[in-house]
Amino acid sequence: RQAAAVALGRIGDRRATAPLVAALEERELTMAAAGALARIGDGAAFEALVTRLGDPDAAIRQAVIAALNSIGHADMPSRIAMLLTDADPIVRDLAQLLMRALEGLLKYL
Repeated sequence: RQAAAVALGRIGDRRATAPLVAALEERELTMAAAGALARIGDGAAFEALVTRLGDPDAAIRQAVIAALNSIGHADMPSRIAMLLTDADPIVRDLAQLLMRALEGLLKYL
């Protein structure tokens, strides 16, 4: 099933968003589903991904940040701000990088 999630991401068809969002709820599929959603880049996955930002597993939080980075959303800064003080240094670094990138983009809007 993980290989199927990865394959759906490689195909890149937005019709795969709903099943991949559902797969986020299955612990053994969360990482693969987040990666696939990152490749697809469908904003419809934003809220489902945000709900996983509080996962106790730092690797899942990292994968979710990467996916959110690929998707983009106007609410992104306020939704990831809590990760700037995350216990995991990699999660904190990723959140800081994403916030800086978002700030850079806002200069051009």
